[in-house]
Amino acid sequence: MDVCINHSALCEYDSNVRRYVHRIRFENMGSFRRLVTSLGEGYRYDDLERCILVHTTRSGESIYIRFPGRGTIQCTSNALDFKPVVVKSDGVVLPDLSMSDIWMGFENMVSGCDACIRVLGHSLYNMFTFTDYKKRSIGEIMVDVPVPPENPSPAVNVDVWIYSPEGLINDVMDSVDDVSRKVLGMSMEAFLVYLDLMCQSDDCRYNIGGFSDSMDYRRGRPNALKTHMAVLGTLAGVMPLGNLLHLFTVGRGVARISDTDMYDIAVNLMSL
Repeated sequence: MDVCINHSALCEYDSNVRRYVHRIRFENMGSFRRLVTSLGEGYRYDDLERCILVHTTRSGESIYIRFPGRGTIQCTSNALDFKPVVVKSDGVVLPDLSMSDIWMGFENMVSGCDACIRVLGHSLYNMFTFTDYKKRSIGEIMVDVPVPPENPSPAVNVDVWIYSPEGLINDVMDSVDDVSRKVLGMSMEAFLVYLDLMCQSDDCRYNIGGFSDSMDYRRGRPNALKTHMAVLGTLAGVMPLGNLLHLFTVGRGVARISDTDMYDIAVNLMSL
């Protein structure tokens, strides 16, 4: 599959981009906070949960956020934690993806699919800079599982910035969808939106108090995206394995590459 994505479309992570990213992150965390707190009481992880439709792919897959997430019952409980869920066009609900599932998916897609490497590298970097995002109104379509409560909360709509991979030209997506479905059971479009929503949840989980002058802006979403890029870069052969292992060791399970390395790895991946 000889598919070209021009790395000139990537914007370097300068101070202007950083301010823009901080603003969008702040907006999104506020929107998710309003949405989750409006749901009321009675919801419990793996017992009674609410699914909120976020995106429908061109293949007919529905991507929801499902609240509450596992983080709401862990030792350091986080009331804003949620998880993404993909429902295929035939109604089949796909299993949740762990980090291991995602990285094994990277490994399997990298093997013999240069177009997949380029799409993933391009998309992870654009998620990092909030490029190719659209503001969507979510909250109107909600489903309670396994059964609705007696007095369900009314729908509350909020505007959220969500990654929109339809910005990639159709023939690029067509060339990688078959590989993504074989590896992960979902289209590449669904997988990319799923990844974005996992990172959005990380922001809500690790920055529950919101943004402040004293907070570490690396927490949550940036760390997740940098780790994904480092793993992908290593699997694709543009970053040494030793570097990745060192980053995981000193980062306590987070491969926190620099902003410059994030850009350079993306450019190298898109040049393969």
